[in-house]
Amino acid sequence: MNVFFFQPLFAFGFASPWLLMGLLAAGIPILIHLLHKRKFIETEWAAMKFLMAATRKYSRRVRFEQLLILLVRCLILLLLAVAFSRPYWSLQGAFFETAAPVHRILVVDTSFSMRWQGDEETLFEEAREIARSIVASSRQGDAFQLIQISSASPQKLITRPSRQQAYILEEISKLQPTQEFGNAGQALQAALEFLGQAQELAQKEVIVISDFQAESWAPQQAEQGKSRILSLMEALSKKATLILKDVGVAEESNLAIVDFNSKSVFATLNQPVRLSVTLHNYGLLNQDAVNLQLYVDQQLVNQKQVDLPANADTQAEFTHQFTRVGDHRLEVRLADDRLPLDNHRWKVMPVKKEINVLLVNGRRSTEAMGRATDFLELALSPSLQEQPWQGIIKPHVINEGELATTELSLYDAVVICDVALFTDHERDLLKRYVSRGGGLIVSLGEQVNVKNYNQTILQPEQGLLALKLLDRRGDARKHTTLFEFDPLQYQHPVIEIFKGNPDAGLETTHIYEYFQTEHPPDTNTRPVLNYDTNDPAIIEGTLGRGKVVLITTSLDRLA
Repeated sequence: MNVFFFQPLFAFGFASPWLLMGLLAAGIPILIHLLHKRKFIETEWAAMKFLMAATRKYSRRVRFEQLLILLVRCLILLLLAVAFSRPYWSLQGAFFETAAPVHRILVVDTSFSMRWQGDEETLFEEAREIARSIVASSRQGDAFQLIQISSASPQKLITRPSRQQAYILEEISKLQPTQEFGNAGQALQAALEFLGQAQELAQKEVIVISDFQAESWAPQQAEQGKSRILSLMEALSKKATLILKDVGVAEESNLAIVDFNSKSVFATLNQPVRLSVTLHNYGLLNQDAVNLQLYVDQQLVNQKQVDLPANADTQAEFTHQFTRVGDHRLEVRLADDRLPLDNHRWKVMPVKKEINVLLVNGRRSTEAMGRATDFLELALSPSLQEQPWQGIIKPHVINEGELATTELSLYDAVVICDVALFTDHERDLLKRYVSRGGGLIVSLGEQVNVKNYNQTILQPEQGLLALKLLDRRGDARKHTTLFEFDPLQYQHPVIEIFKGNPDAGLETTHIYEYFQTEHPPDTNTRPVLNYDTNDPAIIEGTLGRGKVVLITTSLDRLA
């Protein structure tokens, strides 16, 4: 373990400097002496010469005795004032050191990397034992405060200076390593704030016990964060003795699974699902033929060999088909090393037999394919008279008046098609459905009341999306203006499937009418697809655990 001190070689001060005002009392004997000094009037007479000769012999001795008495009186008052102000001194490495009480702030790293397993114990267990020994060997009158280096968990554990050794040791024993990134800057800022407490204790120490991983102490992604940590350490060293206890180990190889995900929110029965895995080799040497395993419901279902270059990310992928409906627990696993927790990643994948979609029709019609939902219903379930639709997507159509009485939780997605108005109750039902993980698509059309949309579902505070509808552009009935799609370089996963496939129809589709929109700054929305006018065609937003998609045109022939 490495220990670094940041303090001057010699320090001197007073624990109660305001009592030094008592030094002024040393002038009181001098003042009294001056006030009572007698003034004489000289008158010569015959016997004076004989008296003067007698007194000259003893005058110097008497004057010296008077000055000595005055000096002793002043010195007594000076020493009393200095004693009450409690002076201290510190000489680093000296044989004699001060016994004055010390205000110590313990900063213990509990971040994820402290779980590193050594030969006998983890780094965290070593750090906790060091903190215990510091408290156990402290002198009577020493005060302690405790901070942990974490991110989501509370960092300030003992917020007021405590002199109760048993209580401090108990709080240290309660410390546990977290699974969090360590926010070192926030912990040092808390220590700097704590230094303002216990002002009666002039001697201050900040003791940081950590492995000093670069991820926490020298973040490469944020140069500003690195400079802030250095500034805080400099500020601490000016106000206290800063002691860094490094429990880290020499550079060793560590493999980690840093991400495990899928573009599919859920899977369907007997349909392949792609699972992507991101691995990172934190060592200085390449690791070849590393075995990566996929478990489903604690059963090994697939594995592959992966080459991991030094200090780099590596992508891997599995494909799996589920044969049972329900929630399945997925796990990707590497062989355990010194830091075993980051060698595993878990994910829950819901598997459905069918996808139930609710279509809300806002335009009634007796004509064939005249309703706002007709084209979408046909696209989702292309049934024929000779052969009914047997696919996994099951659309169900209702009219807009039935929305308030429909149980939305029975559906995996809800699509609103050219609905004219929303009540506050309907807005709240949709908002609750999306917040709990549902998917909502709102497509516009000629029935839409712009003012009502802006006051209900698109209201910044209470609505589903933080944007504003503006005027219509174009005319779907007259076909006066033609618009085409801009795929925005196929960046969104929904549009990515059209990349390199110009005959799929995305780039050749013509739109004749749409609504323009206005986005307030810093909203939680992003464009998925634009028109060639640079206006958004599809906008995606997040609400709670679900998503909301706005299509600024209709999903029928009036687009």
